[in-house]
Amino acid sequence: RQRKNQDAVRVEAPGQLHLKISYTVRELPNVLSVAVRRENGRDEPRYFGNTTADATDERLEDSAAVIAAFFRDLPGRSGIPPERITFVLNGLRSVIYMPSALARAHKSYIGRTRRAFMERARNRGYQVIDLHPVFTEHFERYGKRFEFPTDGHWNALGHEIAAKQVMGTSLFKDILSRRSSNVQDNLRQTSSTKVQNAPRQGNHRFAP
Repeated sequence: RQRKNQDAVRVEAPGQLHLKISYTVRELPNVLSVAVRRENGRDEPRYFGNTTADATDERLEDSAAVIAAFFRDLPGRSGIPPERITFVLNGLRSVIYMPSALARAHKSYIGRTRRAFMERARNRGYQVIDLHPVFTEHFERYGKRFEFPTDGHWNALGHEIAAKQVMGTSLFKDILSRRSSNVQDNLRQTSSTKVQNAPRQGNHRFAP
């Protein structure tokens, strides 16, 4: 089928068209919700990220205090230095499927708290993986969702993408390198022990 624009004509395969229709139907409740809010003079979403979207000064101050306390206590309670910890932050997946809501999401309570957490973590020397741009790029390219149809948790694809991002960090590579080195040391020690305990020729007497 062809879709005519002012500047170009784009040809879409039936499968691509079906994919777009499917996702449009899935996001229909969100689209209708936005329309109703605009009709009532409320252009901002009421909820985002399983909490109210209102980013009031009081809520942001409380969140900032909690984030500060978390990073203050984490080294002592975990016994692990910052450079040995990597935080993996989920993407704003509802926005990935409805990009028109991205600006509102960033202004929401969860969007602003999310940025505050990442900024504090990086300033403290922690590695941070932000999956939002990774998920966004993958969805724009392949059109595949990262959760189950009836469950908001990651599906196999979501886990695979997150795992690949973790495997690309310097911390993971260092851990893998250390483990590989330890395995090689153990193999050398085992091999050396076997050689030392092996019977030597000429030291055995045989009964007539």
